[in-house]
Amino acid sequence: MKFNFNNLFLTGYIVVAIIHLIGIATDQFMLSDCTKVLLLPLLIGHALNRIASNTQGFGVLLFALLFCWFGDILLIFTEKNELFFLLGLAAFLLGHIGYIVAFRKFSKNKVEGKKMPFVVYLAPLLFAVALLMLLFPKLGDMMVPVIAYATVISIMCMAALGRWHKTNNGSFVFVLAGAVFFIISDALIAINKFYAPFELASFLIMITYIKTQYLILVGLIKHTTQTN
Repeated sequence: MKFNFNNLFLTGYIVVAIIHLIGIATDQFMLSDCTKVLLLPLLIGHALNRIASNTQGFGVLLFALLFCWFGDILLIFTEKNELFFLLGLAAFLLGHIGYIVAFRKFSKNKVEGKKMPFVVYLAPLLFAVALLMLLFPKLGDMMVPVIAYATVISIMCMAALGRWHKTNNGSFVFVLAGAVFFIISDALIAINKFYAPFELASFLIMITYIKTQYLILVGLIKHTTQTN
């Protein structure tokens, strides 16, 4: 009887995520840091188990997950040196680029139905502009990297919107929800770091981030396993 590694990876991700959030809530920094490092490898294991290696876009999906993992690790050391924040930002930027390409690969070539109204695509950019206007006076030397990052993550969300009627409904909704949660998570990071630190910031950032990565991966898997 073949052991179901799929359940092992998903259960592991959920358990580690819960322990991670408990670590944050109880100020157990060693616990939260160690569990944070384990999150993405579990999702990578899930991807390797559920998606055939010859699937179009599989390699670039692994690229995205891997660089998000690098970003997770680098951001742990931000308090020791601000350079780690910049490196973490660069790693996540590459991860977003990977997701942009993956979203296009995990899609049908033609729209099978009514196209998404163009104005909807502007929503992520408008949100990014509003956030940057709020942060602008306090960005300092980080202005260019933050603007570049905000632009790329907005394009990532637009790429998720671009899958409308190019995949099944479940895949579209999951991936789009994940992209939106990614924007929310990163907006919380930016507000907490550059505008005004707020209570429960780390907890809210991570609970949205945990949802983000899960929803995007599961959504892309749904593209390979379901039809409308």
